[in-house]
Amino acid sequence: MDLIYLDYAASTPVSEESLHVFQQLSKECYGNASSLHDAGGKANEILAYSRQSLAAILGGEPDSIYFTSGGTESNILAIQSIINGLPPHKQHVITTSVEHPSVHHAVNALQRLGVKVTIIEPNQEGIITKEILKQALLPETGLVSIQHANSETGIIQPLAELATLLKERDILFHTDAVQTFGKMHVSIKELGVDALSISSHKVYAPKGAGAVYMGAHVPWKPIYQHTVQENGL
Repeated sequence: MDLIYLDYAASTPVSEESLHVFQQLSKECYGNASSLHDAGGKANEILAYSRQSLAAILGGEPDSIYFTSGGTESNILAIQSIINGLPPHKQHVITTSVEHPSVHHAVNALQRLGVKVTIIEPNQEGIITKEILKQALLPETGLVSIQHANSETGIIQPLAELATLLKERDILFHTDAVQTFGKMHVSIKELGVDALSISSHKVYAPKGAGAVYMGAHVPWKPIYQHTVQENGL
């Protein structure tokens, strides 16, 4: 019996177009993008083009795109790097009970380091409302991370509404947009977020790739000291 695959929310097959591009670049553009020779320069041009293309889709700036190994790493790097860059009096992070496990891993690790963490619950419809979020805010809140859409229920959170509340208080806003990117319109400006995570294998691309968008105004610091790849992230 042929397998009928319906689990596209978990992962998609690689499209013919994506596979073709991946194969061609693997053969023709194999240099280290940090190297000074021609092969490295060619690879760097491809990376720059990729940043520009992705930034255009998200309505953001190319320099704010940082490539990663996937959604899990994107979430962890975004959350921990942002908290790492915030001052001591802004060491409180809020997230929800319905996030991807990688977000919970990220905040649990921060909690062990002394960062205050609050986990909020959605209402009966699965929505994080402005009122629910407002009740959890503290003077020391520095970051809020709320997914754009849930991978199991498909519920889309009203990020733009929540963003207005956070901007009034100068609180940074991260979203895990892994489930919505490529399936619906995802705009940094329209959502009102400061940082955003995406993954390749949800949108017919090869596994093992993803990205973080970090707004130029976000004062992040790397969790790995002295790194140089992806501008230090």
